[in-house]
Amino acid sequence: MSLKVKLFSAISAFVLMLSMLLVGVYAASQTINLKGVVNFNIEDTTLYVKDIRLQSETIENFMPGYINSTLDLNLGNIESTSGVVAIEIDMINTTETDYTATCDRVLQNASLEISGIITGNSTPVEDVATTPTISGTITLTITYTGTTSVTLDDIALSFIEYVDPGIQVTLQGDMLDAYIIGEGNTEIIETGASSSNPIDTTISVPINTKICVIVYNNGPTNFESYVNEIDWSSENTFYGFESVIDIHTGRVILYIDNEIIDSADAHTTYVYYYAIINITENCTIDISLRS
Repeated sequence: MSLKVKLFSAISAFVLMLSMLLVGVYAASQTINLKGVVNFNIEDTTLYVKDIRLQSETIENFMPGYINSTLDLNLGNIESTSGVVAIEIDMINTTETDYTATCDRVLQNASLEISGIITGNSTPVEDVATTPTISGTITLTITYTGTTSVTLDDIALSFIEYVDPGIQVTLQGDMLDAYIIGEGNTEIIETGASSSNPIDTTISVPINTKICVIVYNNGPTNFESYVNEIDWSSENTFYGFESVIDIHTGRVILYIDNEIIDSADAHTTYVYYYAIINITENCTIDISLRS
């Protein structure tokens, strides 16, 4: 099931209905008038709402509790020099699963941004009312973008399982023939790169994960027999397997973000080359043949 539509695994449906009526922003005074209700339509002890704040101040008459009740939200006129209103919902998670919130509502004369992760830190149910530690905060940021008043109603937030998207790594070049994700992993993913078909693809890698990039320099593509001999403690340096004698046809160049990191003879000395790269941020890795 797609994570975009997957709700809490422990329940069949979980929708936070946020009805905000009479949200008017006036260009001259930047005053926002907001009132309405927040409906928590679930009888479950998965999430506990610790606090709800408007512009970093706890709303009046707020009572903490599980998401199974209706909360009146009458906030009145709100002065905002920027035309932005932020509602923050602090939550405690009693499960091991991380969650976030989404909303597919398109607003007129305003934009709605939803952010935040609720960490699955398995807070015991008996401790939710007394623990000072929250699992995370979901923030609703409403930004006025028009020239007339704005009316918002029936904004539904769906809580879904959060999966870390990882770091985006772009793989390029005519000699980046394969790669392995994760130290100790033995699964070789071939790219099909060649001089007539250089690759240009993006993969997702968890932060601080090493990947091994492989060059099939010469001979049959049986790198599988060498996987257990990879030195994962090395980084950013070409290492070779299986010595051969052949005609030198150029250099295999390893680039990271267009910077030359290392190079090796092409079609001579070794049948295979590999290099270990520790992924700490978005980057581009290119291995290409240069004469």
